[in-house]
Amino acid sequence: MTFGEKIVFLRKSKGMSQDQLAELLGVTRQSVSKWERGEVVADTDRVLALSRLFGVSCDYLLNDGITDAASSKAAPPATASIPARSVKKTYWHWLGLLLLLWGLGDFLAFRVLRLRLLDLDTLLWMISQFPTRSSKEVLLCIFYLLALLFMLTKLVLGVILFVRGLVKNAKLTKQSSSHDLHN
Repeated sequence: MTFGEKIVFLRKSKGMSQDQLAELLGVTRQSVSKWERGEVVADTDRVLALSRLFGVSCDYLLNDGITDAASSKAAPPATASIPARSVKKTYWHWLGLLLLLWGLGDFLAFRVLRLRLLDLDTLLWMISQFPTRSSKEVLLCIFYLLALLFMLTKLVLGVILFVRGLVKNAKLTKQSSSHDLHN
């Protein structure tokens, strides 16, 4: 039996999915899949963690000649912790906050300069007057419309990034604290 076949057998005997095993080991599901297909062998730290998790020896996992886990000197299924996946907080919420503040600054600039682009009637009137306006006025109107669109994009994107960053960090914090409680 190969290393990959042993991982599949042990994982399925514990009723685990590849995702669950990957989360316990702090790797991606694709890494577990590559191990199981025999494309790569796990690094030393992961082999040790697999040994502890499944209660088998590293020799059993790595030696294709050993087919019976009971015949190898199995390490007791230690309650020692499996290396935890390091919590990598994201900083997207800061970018979101920056964009949000930038968009609000643009909004205030529009208001202070008394540009009436935020008034829908004025905006529609300016668009309807394009054919009768000079090219300079048309370009100015297009510039204002693009500035308005850019401001709204910054506001919306800022809110999205800010909320997603906070939610993701809250989930990571919750996962790491629940992982610490289990260990």
